[in-house]
Amino acid sequence: MALHHQALRRHRLPSPLTEPGYDWLEMDIRSRLGRACVATGRVDEALGQFQAVLDVPGFARTRRAGRASGTGNSGD
Repeated sequence: MALHHQALRRHRLPSPLTEPGYDWLEMDIRSRLGRACVATGRVDEALGQFQAVLDVPGFARTRRAGRASGTGNSGD
């Protein structure tokens, strides 16, 4: 988990405006960290990481675009 936290700190160094995969990379790191937290019984921290994934701006844009085109889940 320490490596995931370190990855998040390093991830903040590049600019989200110039790095095309910035949002996806953050989502990947937070998802992995959330799963690691669940595996160690730190459920509250895991929930916080999973919520942060949902709050990533690029993820929100992708979900809205999917809904607009009819490809999103109706249970969202």
